[in-house]
Amino acid sequence: MRRACWSVAFLIWSAVGLRAQTVTTTVPVGTKPQAVAVNPVTNRIYVANASSNTVTVIDGATNSTRTVSTGTLPSAVAVNPVTNMIYVANQTSESVTVINGATNATTTVAVGYGPLGMAVNPVTNMIYVANYATNSVTVINGANNSTATVQVGTSPYFVAVNPVTNQIYVSNFFSNSVTVIDGATNNTSTVAVGTNPYAVAVNPATNTIYVANLGGAFTVTVINGANNSTSTVAVGPEPEGVAVNPVTNQIYVANYGNNTVTVINGATNSTATVAAGSGPYAVAVNPVTNQIYVANEYSGAVTVIAGATNAT
Repeated sequence: MRRACWSVAFLIWSAVGLRAQTVTTTVPVGTKPQAVAVNPVTNRIYVANASSNTVTVIDGATNSTRTVSTGTLPSAVAVNPVTNMIYVANQTSESVTVINGATNATTTVAVGYGPLGMAVNPVTNMIYVANYATNSVTVINGANNSTATVQVGTSPYFVAVNPVTNQIYVSNFFSNSVTVIDGATNNTSTVAVGTNPYAVAVNPATNTIYVANLGGAFTVTVINGANNSTSTVAVGPEPEGVAVNPVTNQIYVANYGNNTVTVINGATNSTATVAAGSGPYAVAVNPVTNQIYVANEYSGAVTVIAGATNAT
């Protein structure tokens, strides 16, 4: 199981229509930046530096930076743009660092062992942290930082939230399942998926959930959020990342094993294949520009896909 490990500086990309993307600025950050999140309201970018035990805060207007100390091995970061609070999962200190986006002041919230994936529901102001080593999710109340614990399957890795339905989806790597948490009650149900479910993403517009299964036959399990029924879509080997464009209803799966991205049509589950760089492991979508960004671990580059044409 791989976590996103960037050996290059954080790149700011220009996105103008469907034209080719160019690097406009390289911003130095800490050692081994492992996760990044954006607050679109404040135009601040937050980069978790796993080996520096810090978060670099980038001002999107000037590219100036500030550094905020965190716990040990910060591995995930999530933003609530409504409250301007930033949450950083510290993998080996069993904690989440909460950063006040207005002042960069911090507080610490204790969670379970091995916190990895996390997600925020900005509607309810609840934060969900997957604790890989304790088979649980810590639920943080963003209003007062109180916590609750929800037991899930074995080795939970990633978390995704549907803010429309207030349902939370947790991929359980060794249980071959997804735990569905009802955000109103913290009650759970379980959906069987493929072998070694890893990344998970939600299309809130269609109430559909996409789970990349890293082992076995290499598939994406498609969950109907209304009734938890499933279907399966074949993708490339070692699908490690998945992202959704809710505007176009296209789903992008980074296939680490053959250097491609599978594009799934959310209306029909038909697929197309796009060549990426060497070792694509993570993918992100800008639904406004319809541009897709694929981080390639071994080629040291980002493949930019034009969503309208699948040109790269």
